Amino acid sequence: MADNLHTVISDRAYGLWESEGCPDGHALEHWLRAEREILQENGDDPWAELTDSQDKEGIRAARRYERSAQKFEESGKADAKAQDAERALEGPEAEALKKAEQIGKSRGKGEDQAGNR
Repeated sequence: MADNLHTVISDRAYGLWESEGCPDGHALEHWLRAEREILQENGDDPWAELTDSQDKEGIRAARRYERSAQKFEESGKADAKAQDAERALEGPEAEALKKAEQIGKSRGKGEDQAGNR
């Protein structure tokens, strides 16, 4: 069901993008609009209570985040950070990182440090 919903939303977002002349920089807006339309059509809109101003502010915040993420990616820092992480996983910090990962995973599953739920 989730894969099908993703495909339906993706197709609708693509249609919205095309209908607006294929503008750059509006992918998130098209996706969110398509998602809302599909959910409303199915009678399952978790955002129905939002006012237009709240909705628009959410879109503005998403755009700021998208621009920030794109800027970070273009800066080359993402690749550098990924390489730092790879070196850490292969170096002397590897054991401590693996232990921290296991603790995080167990807490995410609701377990305490002793492995009890």
